[in-house]
Amino acid sequence: DGDAVNINALDVGVVLDFTVNKPDATPYDLTGATVDLLAGSLAAKSCTITGAAAGTCRLTTIAAEFGTASATLSARLRVTSAGGSIYHSSAFQIVVVT
Repeated sequence: DGDAVNINALDVGVVLDFTVNKPDATPYDLTGATVDLLAGSLAAKSCTITGAAAGTCRLTTIAAEFGTASATLSARLRVTSAGGSIYHSSAFQIVVVT
């Protein structure tokens, strides 16, 4: 949470690893949850949970995942628990370069 992510607009297969932290900086337990990356006005992007208890997940990019022009996008991770409650991570930036 909180750090900027830099990505080339045309890169394919870039792995973006994230840790979802609670406000007290401890990892959010993702057991049974789903995680989506919300970036700017783009459609939500589903992340793969890689370590539920540690709060870790990843997104592997496809071509032009974040558009083809240089941009700085405000982003958050949205966690939907098995019970349906929703938690949003603190905001961070995705910097797209061409």
